[in-house]
Amino acid sequence: MQILDDIWKSITGNIKSKVTDPIIGAFVISWSLCNWDKLAILFWGKGSVNERVAEFTGMMSVFNIPKLIVLDIDLFILPIVLTGMYIFVFPWVSLWIRGVQKQNIIKQYEQVVSIDIEKSEKQKELNKLILRSDPEKNFLAKEVELDLRVEEDRLTRRMHLTKYIQNKTESSKKQLEIKSIELEKYKIENDSAKIDYEKKVRQEERDKLKHQESIAVHNAVLASNRFPFSYGLMESLSSSLGNDEITISLNGLSDCIAAVFGYDNFYSLINDSAFNNENSRKCIYIYHDSDYLTKRFDFIIANEGVTSEYINTNIIFEHVSMVMQQLGFNFLSGESIAEKIYDDLNNNISIILDEPAVNSAMAETDTIFDDVYVEISSVIFESTLQVALVGNASGTHRKDSEVHGQDISFRGVAECTPVLGKFGLSEYKLVINQASPDF
Repeated sequence: MQILDDIWKSITGNIKSKVTDPIIGAFVISWSLCNWDKLAILFWGKGSVNERVAEFTGMMSVFNIPKLIVLDIDLFILPIVLTGMYIFVFPWVSLWIRGVQKQNIIKQYEQVVSIDIEKSEKQKELNKLILRSDPEKNFLAKEVELDLRVEEDRLTRRMHLTKYIQNKTESSKKQLEIKSIELEKYKIENDSAKIDYEKKVRQEERDKLKHQESIAVHNAVLASNRFPFSYGLMESLSSSLGNDEITISLNGLSDCIAAVFGYDNFYSLINDSAFNNENSRKCIYIYHDSDYLTKRFDFIIANEGVTSEYINTNIIFEHVSMVMQQLGFNFLSGESIAEKIYDDLNNNISIILDEPAVNSAMAETDTIFDDVYVEISSVIFESTLQVALVGNASGTHRKDSEVHGQDISFRGVAECTPVLGKFGLSEYKLVINQASPDF
């Protein structure tokens, strides 16, 4: 019998472990739910047991009719899908639901805890009252004594507070009186200061008017000093045009002179303190840009209202050039000014040899320099006219005049700065910024 019991326990144990397995159990339940009609026919259908078993077997004969798997999805496909959802999807749904309910569960728990805390506090107060009401205990006497002390302390604090308020009120009154006295003093001082300030403002206005008058007088003096020079230029241009029986208005003459020196109009020329006889002596070159002057002269001719047969830009340009040359100015383009500088440097090589950078390079050689070659590398006019130069210096050896010495290469800039308007330029200043012996 023991052997049969062991065999039975082994069989039932295996069956129990299989049934409780989550996959098998889920599949069995899913299959039973999907095929309840087949099970109902098997257990409670009409006919004999053999007939019901035969009918159930026919509905389950997958091996004989494989199409049943597709035709009857309740047979295997739907149970497998439900089993997969139960195992893989439902746990996530359960977690999501728990997450949604988390705050509500916590609030419910907090409410329960707060109710318990309130119950505990009330129970604590009840226990105190019961203990105090016990006639055998001396809590009543102590409590009355404690209440009396609290009342005495309250009265004492009230007295101190009343006294503090009274002191504070008296102090505030004194401060208010002091402030009133100070305010009166301030009003008196302010009135006096206001009177002094008004006197000062009136004096400053008088001084300002005097200063403006002196500035006006000074500007008038400067203008009177500038006008003879500008008037002389206008008179010379008018005389030159008159020789060819050409007459233009005073505004036209003044605008021509303003254009030559780079001013927007004659008013700007007159109000430029630098346009005077003293600076005219410093002016060596007058730079001209043919495009710029052509536009300005065309505009002047258009304002004169004369025909191009009578006067044109070329005629005005020729007369302006002739007048400037007669007055001792070199009225030239940027390239022509650069050529003049080039000729001057070639004729006076000492200007280059005396430059500090060249002297420093000469000290590194044993050469007596007697020849300089210069080239113009670029000509730029922005705020100043800059002529970039490159060249070299050569000579003979110091100890043997028949031996060629060591050459020096150099780079520099000859710069002409404006002294009359924008285009009236001073004599050039040479700066050699790079010089080194050739090895």
